[in-house]
Amino acid sequence: IGLFVAVTVGLFVVVTVGLFVGVTVGLFVGVTVGMFVGVAVGVAVGFMVGVTASVIVGVAMGVRVGVVAGLSVGAAVDLFVGVTGAVRWLEVSVGRADVLSRS
Repeated sequence: IGLFVAVTVGLFVVVTVGLFVGVTVGLFVGVTVGMFVGVAVGVAVGFMVGVTASVIVGVAMGVRVGVVAGLSVGAAVDLFVGVTGAVRWLEVSVGRADVLSRS
């Protein structure tokens, strides 16, 4: 009977304490490690997403500014060439009219 009681109580204590310590330590370690790993992964993913988004936005803004600047410069050059051509055409036309009127 003494041996039975000793084994029963011993098993009960070992299982109860083992379960309590195992669950407590497991939860603590799991939560702590999980938090660290989660934060590290979250920061890494956030950094990558942030950099990618910044590059995409930067390229898009650069293309937009480039297109606007290109169109503006192109329009200015076209306007200058058009005005210069028109002035030259007038000069030639007036010159011809002058030559024709003298002869």
